[in-house]
Amino acid sequence: MNIDVSSLDLNLVKLIAALIKFKTTKAAADQLGMSQASVSRNLAKANQAFGAPLFVRGSHGMSPTALAFKLAAVEQAMLAPLQFALEDYFEFEPQQFIGELIIAIDPYIMEEQSPRMVTSLRHHLPQAQLKFILWNKHSLAELYAGAFDYCVLDQDMSLPQDVFMQPLYAEHASIIAKNQHPVLSQDFNWQQLTELPLVLLPAPNKAEPYTLVEQAYLDQGIQPRIAFTTHSLTAACRYLTESNAIMFGSSSTARQFSGLQQYPLPQTSLKLPDFRVFGGCLQTRRNQPKYAYLHQVMQDCFNPVGH
Repeated sequence: MNIDVSSLDLNLVKLIAALIKFKTTKAAADQLGMSQASVSRNLAKANQAFGAPLFVRGSHGMSPTALAFKLAAVEQAMLAPLQFALEDYFEFEPQQFIGELIIAIDPYIMEEQSPRMVTSLRHHLPQAQLKFILWNKHSLAELYAGAFDYCVLDQDMSLPQDVFMQPLYAEHASIIAKNQHPVLSQDFNWQQLTELPLVLLPAPNKAEPYTLVEQAYLDQGIQPRIAFTTHSLTAACRYLTESNAIMFGSSSTARQFSGLQQYPLPQTSLKLPDFRVFGGCLQTRRNQPKYAYLHQVMQDCFNPVGH
């Protein structure tokens, strides 16, 4: 299909980006200063102009199609030079900043570290409108579309080079189990450890057949005794406190959830990676005062972790 882009109403692209960000026609209308009826009419006009549906209505709002994501990314690219020029010109004043800051966070990090992030961000940006959202399979496209400002992810998430990511903190893997564990509170060896039931936290939005812990066991020729698998860190920790099961995790988990304790790994050839957490934004934003300041705040927030 041939489209004459010179005749396109570029406000339609802005509308598409707003619908991706705010999910409903009402919320997008409020943001754009339009009536909900005008948004619906312009969306129909956009569908006709681009020759394909841009959104699918569902029980949780408007679900963007692949074309909508691409167009929203173009909208960000069109406005970016003007936005960058303004943000580079004006000095960022964090104490006076009253805008919205949206941060997409790995689900496990959200459960474990969000209280720490809230405290730090409220201290450094006291008037900002803060919003934490979960990173999901659509988040990379939403980052390109400008739907959020910053992301906090672990080492399992590989991003393209046009996303600027820097380390926030790292922790060694250790054994997490309930306080006064009947086996781990005494001298124990690797054989005793492998006989204990295991709690697993699979990486979100990944389809590998085994978790890193399962694979580490299997590499040693050991079939793990899996007792509980979940995508909820809170549920995993509750299971640990109510059983003799163990989980391989970070010291932050033991500190954040009561009733748990960190135990050292015994001498073994088992290879478990460190837990490494990164924060970042688009490369095109990394040197802008607001984003440079936000990244510094996040680094300072996590500076004591792992030490």
